Amino acid sequence: MNRGSCVLLAALLLGLSGAGPAWAKKAKAAAPADLGTADADTINLVETFLARPTSELPPEAVPPFMAVDPATLPVRLREKYRVKRTELLTLKKINEGRQKPPLRRLGVEETATCEVKRESAQFLKLMGQMGFAEITHDEEGFLMDKTKCSECELQAEFSLQIVEVPPVKKGQLAERHLLLNGNDPLWALVGLYRQGREKTTGTSFFGIGMQPACR
Repeated sequence: MNRGSCVLLAALLLGLSGAGPAWAKKAKAAAPADLGTADADTINLVETFLARPTSELPPEAVPPFMAVDPATLPVRLREKYRVKRTELLTLKKINEGRQKPPLRRLGVEETATCEVKRESAQFLKLMGQMGFAEITHDEEGFLMDKTKCSECELQAEFSLQIVEVPPVKKGQLAERHLLLNGNDPLWALVGLYRQGREKTTGTSFFGIGMQPACR
């Protein structure tokens, strides 16, 4: 992770407030009411975040961006906003995880809560563009076994995202997709599984060292 990303994550962690006007260009006229109720400055803020690489985002504008209600945005921005917000929250979680002990939920009694995003196929495509990649259900099972995490705990402690895409035809089941962010340390284990080296024991896996786990 480069310096720009670290500065951005610092903004997320510290919860800075206020978006300085220096970085933003003059906003266009506000969108018609039927395209959302957000004002022109908010729309410009969202469009700026969507257009720039994450490492180049203005840290002082992160809290205002995260506070935007997607329902107030024009329809063309809502899905993209939700994906970008998911990316930023995930990077924050990964960064916080680096400060935790290797066994992250050892002695933790509260139950982790699962979240399923019911979104479109376009949302899933946008997730891929924002640094998320899909894993299989077998790979998820391998991660659960090696980390001693439930599916919900993989979401709470790592970057697992569950996205359900509605069926194309009536009567079909929704498609369930599992994704991890590219910065997630769990990719080291996924890599072993894909190499056919899934039969491992303990927490040190063939030279990749101690991997974070739940317990």
